[in-house]
Amino acid sequence: MTRKRETKKGPDDQFLIDNHDRSVSGPESIGDGAGDQPGDATHPADVPALVAGIRELHVRREQAVRMRMRLDNACRAFARRLLGFQTMLPEAQREGIRKRAEALVNGLMKGGNPATESERVVSNLRPMVDATKLARMPFDGIDKACAAKMATLAEQLPGAEFVASVRGFGLAGFAQIVGEAGELSNYANPAKLWKRMGLAVFDGKAQRKSTDAELAVIMGYSPRRRSISWRIGDCLIKGNKGEYYQLYVDRKAMELEKLPADAKGRKLHAHRRAQRYIEKRLMRNLWRAWRGQKVAVTLKLCAAVLSS
Repeated sequence: MTRKRETKKGPDDQFLIDNHDRSVSGPESIGDGAGDQPGDATHPADVPALVAGIRELHVRREQAVRMRMRLDNACRAFARRLLGFQTMLPEAQREGIRKRAEALVNGLMKGGNPATESERVVSNLRPMVDATKLARMPFDGIDKACAAKMATLAEQLPGAEFVASVRGFGLAGFAQIVGEAGELSNYANPAKLWKRMGLAVFDGKAQRKSTDAELAVIMGYSPRRRSISWRIGDCLIKGNKGEYYQLYVDRKAMELEKLPADAKGRKLHAHRRAQRYIEKRLMRNLWRAWRGQKVAVTLKLCAAVLSS
């Protein structure tokens, strides 16, 4: 009796994507996003394949980034040891050593010759930094290659025209959203997408990590996904001098008025709230664009809020 040989399919032959999160649960009413109608999303038949490809590449890229971070952290830990770091030292002294180690490693990574530390420290650390640089190279290559392929695939997705129209937002950020969220047409309304990307509100408080196991499941918070949303918002503030930047400016002014004049960190709180506001607005518009709905950044809403 001869046994039939089974052929294993690798990730390049078939993307093994876990689709358990295609239907994301969350609050039915969050902000103004839950009022959007599901609508009819008519997309090319190859959209699921494009999304699956992006998600697989995203996983590979994230793995490369994590491996690179481990190498960097190990090198910094060695630098701290050379600088005399000990856990029993006062907090201020430990923090000072951390900063010195960070600056020293970064300087050597760039090929510099730091004169702020002793020759003994530099000469012992340099071989470790050189080895780390060599070890990072394959992961840098994977990161760049995956990012380029993700952008190429994202350019063929619904909503790509909208992405191209928003200065400060590009195919790289769009691909990361798709890599984490999947097909945007699977979300009943923008509020569901907000929750997936860490932008939801629960009981008047921002979505967050929780030590309570039951609450953590309800929150569904992922620092990684929230980081992606934050980076996109940061780029919008720095790179967009049009509608989204104006929304940020107006919202920040409104938040400053709401906070007491003597509140600690008042400007920073206002900035963070305003940035979150435009991140949610962008996600809502992207959700609409994916479904072929009309997208417009309205300044009247924010102006009405400011005048109330």
